[in-house]
Amino acid sequence: MNLPAALNNRLSPPPRWRYPALALLALAFTLLRAGPLNGSAAALLLAVLGQLYLPGWLLARALGRGAEPHPILRLAWTLAAGLGLTIVLGGACRLLNIPVPVYLLALHGLTFGLALLPAGAPAPSTPWRFTRQALPLYLAVIAAGAATVYTSAQTWGRLYGFEDPPIFISMANWLVHRPGELPLDLPLRSTQVGVLLGGRGDTRFDTDGWTYTLAAWAWASGAPPAAIIW
Repeated sequence: MNLPAALNNRLSPPPRWRYPALALLALAFTLLRAGPLNGSAAALLLAVLGQLYLPGWLLARALGRGAEPHPILRLAWTLAAGLGLTIVLGGACRLLNIPVPVYLLALHGLTFGLALLPAGAPAPSTPWRFTRQALPLYLAVIAAGAATVYTSAQTWGRLYGFEDPPIFISMANWLVHRPGELPLDLPLRSTQVGVLLGGRGDTRFDTDGWTYTLAAWAWASGAPPAAIIW
């Protein structure tokens, strides 16, 4: 009898509890607000993984898309599911003026529920294998990603004086530092920076789920919203 293997089998958690355990771990990280990592780049990365990638992957898995043979297709489904889930939920919470901590509890509750669901039936597909013929396509994907990262880095300085980003930074800062408090008892749009169009305001801000999601990343990780949005 192989004792190390038997002991490992007894100590390892059942496969059905691995995903709920990850969901609970992400919840603990959020409630601790990253602990000693608060304010670091590592904390922001872990917050994004717990609030975007994990629920997106679990949702894609429940829809039967978590077992796609192609890794890029799996990543695309994960990001689409994660962004769709968090932005829609964030937009609803923004419209109802629900504080960011309550949104995070709801998001992690949904993540835990998705973790308990069985994997959906995978769609028919052919097995994926890396071939030299596909190498130019992968290089194109890598080049596109590098160009996106470079362009985003350049906007830090070039767009610093533009009007639009500070509006969203203002809104995210208000959501992070004053959860639940409404300026002038109106639906939260910004710290009066968003009072546009002759004082009537821009009603699109009332359901801005993306800025709300970014504020949730900032709240959980301690990273400044300005750095995330820029």
